Amino acid sequence: MLAEMLDDARLARKLAADRHGPPAWPLALAWLRSPGLRLMATHRLAHHFERTRPRGLHRLLPFLAAKVLVVVARQVAVVATKSEITPDTRIDGGVSLSDRGHIIAGARHIGSGTVIHERVTIGMDIRREVKPTIGREVWISARCVVYGDITVGNGVTLMPRTILSRSVPDGAVVEGNPGRVVGIVPDHAALRRRLLDSPGDTAADLIGQATT
Repeated sequence: MLAEMLDDARLARKLAADRHGPPAWPLALAWLRSPGLRLMATHRLAHHFERTRPRGLHRLLPFLAAKVLVVVARQVAVVATKSEITPDTRIDGGVSLSDRGHIIAGARHIGSGTVIHERVTIGMDIRREVKPTIGREVWISARCVVYGDITVGNGVTLMPRTILSRSVPDGAVVEGNPGRVVGIVPDHAALRRRLLDSPGDTAADLIGQATT
């Protein structure tokens, strides 16, 4: 769990460095600066306590006290970020949640390196078994909705306001409502940098710029 939290913080620093240059703050202060990291940390702690059972009565009281503190901290993070991650969502280490919040995440699994921007909804179907699986290094732009028993492949980029309800392959660029694959790009780094600078551009514009 601690290793996963450190991976989250390292990804947050990398994203900040890519955008604004190397951050002046040390890794240890990352959780104080980032509401998204605090939300992720409380989710990981809650997930850990849900899977852990104390051995022996002498450990039960400290365990329950710690669990209560985690539940309270999680609720504070949920209210502060206006976001929620369902307790059974499995999240690999090194995942980024936007500090701007308004994220509802009810995926079956979210892979490492994934970046989730603000005002995103993933899953949250009333049928618990119907949930998306998000691959590694997926970029989910602002105001996207991803739902259904689908798989989002590794390295996929979802353009802003995409509504996705079908599986998409590795390396796809997805846009629209309903979401459709508008390109397959081997390296999405340049496209994503341009997307941050020009969020109103279409996928076709950004793919063309990224490959020139």
